[in-house]
Amino acid sequence: MKTKYLIIVVILFLTISCNLQNEKTDSIEIVQEFYKGLNQSDFELVSNCIADSFAINEIESNFILMYSRSEYQNWF
Repeated sequence: MKTKYLIIVVILFLTISCNLQNEKTDSIEIVQEFYKGLNQSDFELVSNCIADSFAINEIESNFILMYSRSEYQNWF
């Protein structure tokens, strides 16, 4: 009986950990594509990486800039 529960717990753990790893990889890929678009001055590539709004946070000065997609395109 304990072995059955252990197998179920292990399968759940592996399923959850693999799913979290995929989300992390997706986030890293999005950031890499974003910076690739910035380096190439390609707004289309950058716009595929941002949502309907965008925030830039300067941690040292506690300064936050908020942009809509169209405002960010004008700034870009």
